[in-house]
Amino acid sequence: EVRSVGAVAQWVQEQLLEHLVDQPRGHFPRLSSCQHRACTDCLRQYLRIEISESRVGIACPQCPEALALPDVRAILDDGALLERFEEFQLRRFLAADPDTR
Repeated sequence: EVRSVGAVAQWVQEQLLEHLVDQPRGHFPRLSSCQHRACTDCLRQYLRIEISESRVGIACPQCPEALALPDVRAILDDGALLERFEEFQLRRFLAADPDTR
């Protein structure tokens, strides 16, 4: 059976929505910086990518609000990556402080 690109895209979207509806609410943590929610696995992958690209001011994937450190700690399950993120944040803070040498 041949399907149009639009039909395939719609089918994929329906499958995704069906999968999301089956997920318990606990899989969509509330962020302290804004009211948006995303699934934990998606947020975890987003954080992995952002940190691996050396980004420190990581925003909510849906708005420009910066993610709070406690949220990052709660979502990220990789201790080494979390340590790297915290080191980036410390360096950024020290670089912004005129009294630091």
